[in-house]
Amino acid sequence: MSAPMRAAYNVLINYARSLPARAFYLFADQDDRWDKDKLKTMKDFFCRHHSDSSVPALLYGDMRVIDENGKVFIPSMNAEDKIRRSPVSMFFDPSVWGCNFLFNRALLDDILPVPDNAGRVWGHDQYFARWAGIRGSLLFLDEPVMDYRRYRGSVTSEHDLTVSTSRILRRMRKIDRLAADHAVVYKSAQFVLDNLSRKELTPLQKETVTAIGKCIDRGGLYALYFFVAHKVNLGRKIRTASHLLILISGKYKKHLKALV
Repeated sequence: MSAPMRAAYNVLINYARSLPARAFYLFADQDDRWDKDKLKTMKDFFCRHHSDSSVPALLYGDMRVIDENGKVFIPSMNAEDKIRRSPVSMFFDPSVWGCNFLFNRALLDDILPVPDNAGRVWGHDQYFARWAGIRGSLLFLDEPVMDYRRYRGSVTSEHDLTVSTSRILRRMRKIDRLAADHAVVYKSAQFVLDNLSRKELTPLQKETVTAIGKCIDRGGLYALYFFVAHKVNLGRKIRTASHLLILISGKYKKHLKALV
């Protein structure tokens, strides 16, 4: 997220906060297509699984992925990427998109703005999802409620969205490049952890934030212990193994220090 994007993000969040409070909020991309009952489906699911409006919560829905001509090439993103992240797992591989969020006012009020000089931070989607997982509830709806449009040559293309074991294995052979890619994920995770530490956390929240940070800082065999103890599952076994390999090797640390 560049400085101009972070500034735009802050303007959007602060503007939403200045308006009369609403029960729910969503992000919307101009070129996606929502199902006509998306709002009702997500609202009903949210209310069935989260009843305390004072607790921050975020719901992530499933979606079909379409090309520029409207042709579906991934019928279920949740199934394709095996998206079902625990709050702890989200800090190692979020794999969520903000265009399919629904969250409550409590989360909007609780989350901290991103400073313009924040350094290497991923987009608002990972930031919101990680925050909700620690501070309240992170919910998943395994029902497509929209068409997510991707164009050939875009930053997130069909190639990027489609996951395969062979693709991950090819990347694992280039271990230093893989370590650099994972370091970006861990850098953004550290940023969220640092911001969470600025809040008044419950003992359990503080313990979780400290443990995740310790895993990223130390790596090595401690990372293996952490993944087992917290049942970290990044969807596909090969993806979980990829992150464990890099964390245990410690090769990500030099890239982590280089990121600003």
